[in-house]
Amino acid sequence: IAIATAHATLDPELCRRITYHAAPAESLLAAGASFDAVLSLAVIEHVNDPGGFVECLAGLTKPGGAVTFRTLNRTARSYALAILAAERVLSWVPPGTHDFGKFLTPEELVVLARRAGLDAKEMAGMSYTPPPLLPLVSAARGTGGGGSFGQHGWRRRSAATGGTWRLSE
Repeated sequence: IAIATAHATLDPELCRRITYHAAPAESLLAAGASFDAVLSLAVIEHVNDPGGFVECLAGLTKPGGAVTFRTLNRTARSYALAILAAERVLSWVPPGTHDFGKFLTPEELVVLARRAGLDAKEMAGMSYTPPPLLPLVSAARGTGGGGSFGQHGWRRRSAATGGTWRLSE
């Protein structure tokens, strides 16, 4: 919230019109809050009642407003990246953060949205291609002839410095 607020101050007009809330959606709904835009980014795959959660978000959205979801699709690739890589190999998030059974397919999310009175206006996936492998060279000097030799391996650039995202079907 602090980072988003600081970013919004770069545009004084936007800063006057935008408010950020870090609160459970259910408490906002109970308080009678409503918003032009409701964003659920990497949340729905962690809730026990996704249908109730979508209904809550729909209830928070003003007429003519928009609800946006960003979630993991229930695919082998998502399992490999979110659970095997992020949890077990790279330890980016604690083990058990994700439950593959809670990942939703796009079709399941559309059904939940329709039941909550929302219309799907647009749907797109995001696909990540990691950066290419770069040679890793370690050189050591020989002692007799002044020559050198190299041991070659490969490494990947970090995701922050390479790779590409693209919209997918």
